[in-house]
Amino acid sequence: MLEALFMSAALGLGQVPVADAPRSAATLLPPVEHVDLGHRQAIPTASVQDATLPKVPALTPAAPWYSNSSIIYVQEPMKIDGKNGDEPNGNGDEEEPGPWRAIQNPILGYKVTGFLYGTGNLNALDTGNRYNGPLTMSDQQGVYLNQLYLDFNRAMEDTFTIGGGLSMLYGNDYNASQSFGFELNNGRGLGPAGRFFGPLTQKWNNGQDYGIILPQLYSEFGTKKASLMVGHFWTPIGHCVVPAIGNFFNTQPYQYMHGQPFEHWGAMAKVNPNDNLSGYFGVVNGINALDRQVNSPSFIFGGKIAGNENKWYINNGMYIGQEPENIGPGYANRVIANNVLYYDLTERITLTHELTVGVQNNRGLPTSTYYGFGPYIFYKICDNLKFGIRGDFFHDPGGIVAGIRSGNQNLGPYSGNFWVIDAGLNWAPGGSKNLMIRPEIRYDWFGGNGSPYSFGTRKDMLLLMLGSYFLF
Repeated sequence: MLEALFMSAALGLGQVPVADAPRSAATLLPPVEHVDLGHRQAIPTASVQDATLPKVPALTPAAPWYSNSSIIYVQEPMKIDGKNGDEPNGNGDEEEPGPWRAIQNPILGYKVTGFLYGTGNLNALDTGNRYNGPLTMSDQQGVYLNQLYLDFNRAMEDTFTIGGGLSMLYGNDYNASQSFGFELNNGRGLGPAGRFFGPLTQKWNNGQDYGIILPQLYSEFGTKKASLMVGHFWTPIGHCVVPAIGNFFNTQPYQYMHGQPFEHWGAMAKVNPNDNLSGYFGVVNGINALDRQVNSPSFIFGGKIAGNENKWYINNGMYIGQEPENIGPGYANRVIANNVLYYDLTERITLTHELTVGVQNNRGLPTSTYYGFGPYIFYKICDNLKFGIRGDFFHDPGGIVAGIRSGNQNLGPYSGNFWVIDAGLNWAPGGSKNLMIRPEIRYDWFGGNGSPYSFGTRKDMLLLMLGSYFLF
């Protein structure tokens, strides 16, 4: 029933969402931090992460955003938070031309944007296997096409609008954002609330390294001030997002990979009374699920308070619903709370901090509680070059962290604390508005029971990475 309702709502108008509809002319300096895709902003809109980085002259992004309502979000020239920003439309405007786009004009009112993103990475401490511990994306050594991303989006306007979004992703990162009952089977008859996406659960993706997903497929009705989304969309909770252009770094923190939702099926209302306040409330079928072993109403809600010109903001989000028990065979209540703080300290320095806390009930067994936090510091070296450093701590006494790709034997359970420090650059050669190059070095270490890296032989990992994306 839920499946039919969601699909008919999403397809009924021939519109599909992306994590948020493209925002109006944003500047595109390939994200230099992590875009607050709105996978997370207080209100899904049409980009991917809300990013807030210092602006870079001559750089103008344009794209839909992800996590809040529509999908790709291209940061303003140096904005770091993928989920907070203007809706990028990919076409620029007369004052500040955006990046080159293969399709310059809307088709039937829908803007068409996309990007190509690939990485090469080496685990310098590896003992001979291809997997980078329990990471969910960038989880394998080698050179990969991570994301070929296409977004069709019609954003809300000042007057009543019928819009929506559709996002498609092909690449190595497909495995982290599949939905039960859609790209995956519903899990019934496969044992207790399966957490791992092995070959037995796949519907149309059979390859280990590459697959295709539709992470957004929604209709939206309303205006810029208030609207209703129905269908499949990126979650508005959190700071990081799946679409690569919504993040500063190639890799993601543990609190995002294992402690937050990625996407939802359901309905979500959004309000944006002014430039300083926004909020959302949604009823969804849990996390990453159209149809699963247990279907039940779950709730997402949150709000954002921002200073003038987004010089600072506080973004809070929460999820309450039934999810697979951590140490039991069924489903029970889970509560996830997330807070993101952002502040432009100077013209060149930006600070961000994210906190996530999750509580999973286990019927008749002890409750599992996890939490993670991480500070970000970004420094704009010049208009087309930015440096970022990030810390990540994830307390996981219940052992929820585990590799999810078929073949990855770093499955745990690992009960303890994960620590990460990584640093990277975002470089737009020649001030390009289409091309972004981002080298990164990341060191992970674990304190607790088990060895999460190199198939149970190491408690630490050193990744050397080079990523790049091109907007079209």
